Amino acid sequence: VHGEGFDRTSHCLFGDLTVKAQFLDAATVRCIPPPHSIADVAFSVVMFNRTHGYNVSALSAPFTFAPPLLKSIEPSEGYVTGGQVVNITGEYLAGAIECRFGKYTVLAQRVTNTMVQCVTPAYEHAAIAPVELVYGGAGCSSGEIVFIYHPAVTSINPKSGYILNDKQVLVFQGSGFSGDT
Repeated sequence: VHGEGFDRTSHCLFGDLTVKAQFLDAATVRCIPPPHSIADVAFSVVMFNRTHGYNVSALSAPFTFAPPLLKSIEPSEGYVTGGQVVNITGEYLAGAIECRFGKYTVLAQRVTNTMVQCVTPAYEHAAIAPVELVYGGAGCSSGEIVFIYHPAVTSINPKSGYILNDKQVLVFQGSGFSGDT
């Protein structure tokens, strides 16, 4: 936010939510919007005065809390054992607290306003899991991205055999197998 008369007591007011401004100099402060549901609110910068409390600046402007929009996930597939770090990219991602893979949630780590990292949770079987970011009381992201869970094979028995033997049975061991895979 550019203006004049800012000081280290400056706060940003998004509707009725107040956050501490990052003071850069008397003419510039940086405001990071708090998590909020989709809405249009009034925005202003306020300074704290010991005698009168908060003084609202003369400037008030509209501010739109846009819905977070997911665009991609990398990598987009992994194993049912989980534990894989994924990067989710999109728009307006700041404030995400969790990543949801189908019915399982894990903590989200903000990298930038357009990227969040998560560690995939374990899944009980191979599946295509929708991915969302969770914003606490502010709702969830939008976007049509998925993470594909594959079974994890730990062994194959026998380990070798004849190419032309159509009666040989292979036994796969691991996790995440279902009747659909």
